[in-house]
Amino acid sequence: VYKPDMEELSYDEEQKTIYYKNLLTVYLLSDLDTDSANVLAESVGGTVVGDISGSMNILQILVEDTDLAGLNAHAIDLMKLDEVIYAGYEYPLLISDMSSDKNPWSSNGEIIADKGNENNPGGDDWWAEAINAYSAWNYVDTYSAELSPVSIGIIDAGFEEHEDLNGKINFLEDYRENTASDHGMIIAGIISANNNSIGIRGIADGADVICTDYTPDDTINLISSMEYTEIIKQMIEGGVKVIN
Repeated sequence: VYKPDMEELSYDEEQKTIYYKNLLTVYLLSDLDTDSANVLAESVGGTVVGDISGSMNILQILVEDTDLAGLNAHAIDLMKLDEVIYAGYEYPLLISDMSSDKNPWSSNGEIIADKGNENNPGGDDWWAEAINAYSAWNYVDTYSAELSPVSIGIIDAGFEEHEDLNGKINFLEDYRENTASDHGMIIAGIISANNNSIGIRGIADGADVICTDYTPDDTINLISSMEYTEIIKQMIEGGVKVIN
């Protein structure tokens, strides 16, 4: 997948839209061989720079720099082709900066009063009480031998190591870079922290998590829609059932 940089971004004042001035994303009915993909790209004067195939079939086409109207004209031409479901300009996804909400079972290390009261959520474990996590955990603990494990995908910022997540954190093969930020680690803990005397118990503590840091170079929280799709595709094909 082609990873555009900031210099390739442009802004359309009338549409109030940020877009990449040289990229198109083309969704296909089925996978195309290399020659057919190149012919399709050449029909709008472009070249194939990204190709997702399998559970989803998408081409990323690099064209000459143009404005939003020019990109939309290319997209209309592409959508006239029988093999194309949809075509459009490529755009960045801006991921908001996130701060960590470190919410342990108890902020001062003391035993939580009225712990597990799902009828009246409150205290440091209000989040678990509010979603009936205690009832779910009782069910899981009773029937654990009959339940199948599940993998959960997390796309977030930074996955620090933590003793309560030993053996839980995995990365996609193509996305092993990771910043020192701890927000992703906090989310992974809420989802899958081990059931022990350390910290909290994860909502799905029997699950493994497959993580991707969307800002591995720790500069700006931008990721192209094509790369975001590629991450989701790899997670799905890796057996992930839920993505956060």
